[in-house]
Amino acid sequence: MKDFYISRNWFMACLIGDAVFLLIPFVVSTYVNVPLSFIPIVLLMVLGFHIFLLPAMPIQMLQLEGKTQLWLYNPQSSSKLFLSKLIVCFGYQLISQLFLTVIGLVIFMFLRDEIPFGTTFIFKGIVLINTALLGIGLYLSCWVMFYWCIYHSLGKFPMIKSFRWIILILIFFSYNAIQAMLGKIGLLREVANQWTVSLMLNQEFTYQQGAWSAEINPVEFPVFILILYILLAFSLFFFSSWLLDRKVEV
Repeated sequence: MKDFYISRNWFMACLIGDAVFLLIPFVVSTYVNVPLSFIPIVLLMVLGFHIFLLPAMPIQMLQLEGKTQLWLYNPQSSSKLFLSKLIVCFGYQLISQLFLTVIGLVIFMFLRDEIPFGTTFIFKGIVLINTALLGIGLYLSCWVMFYWCIYHSLGKFPMIKSFRWIILILIFFSYNAIQAMLGKIGLLREVANQWTVSLMLNQEFTYQQGAWSAEINPVEFPVFILILYILLAFSLFFFSSWLLDRKVEV
């Protein structure tokens, strides 16, 4: 309830942002007399907005608690404190995405004759996009909590307290460098690509002469890589909880 209370303004700002993202392109497309031209714009804006929405909310909540040092006196375990924030933020983003989905379906029902996509394709696209956004949001949230805990844990050491951001940057680039090096190993690529799922992610939309056309190609996504990302997210979560149990201070 505490996490819900301190983050409720984020939720209201999120819904207002959704409405603005839908309204502005619609007004522009109506003004220039190009019906439905706002759909790709809205899609890109919403995708960009929601990929970072879920990770942004926990860091705002952690920063607020950092000013009051609440976690130093809370009897709950660190994992419960982090999990509470993830559940609240996950619920907010889910509601926001459902709000956008309902609006999208209403638009589809009223303008289905002008949209060259079948009901099955629309349904699969909705499920895929919403699931991907929630999954990516949770994954990035685990990284946010990890970096937050590392940053404040390093504050215990006066010699490096002023250089904490440099260490975070080094961790970021080191992780990506190791990931790139592993990706170049042929044996690992073969193992990773043994099991794949076909996702309709490669989509191109064009609007010409008052009509939409779409070209959709499947992308083979390795299941092994997905499992690794899930394990990494769990590892970051529990390591962050372990650091928080050391009672980091701001």
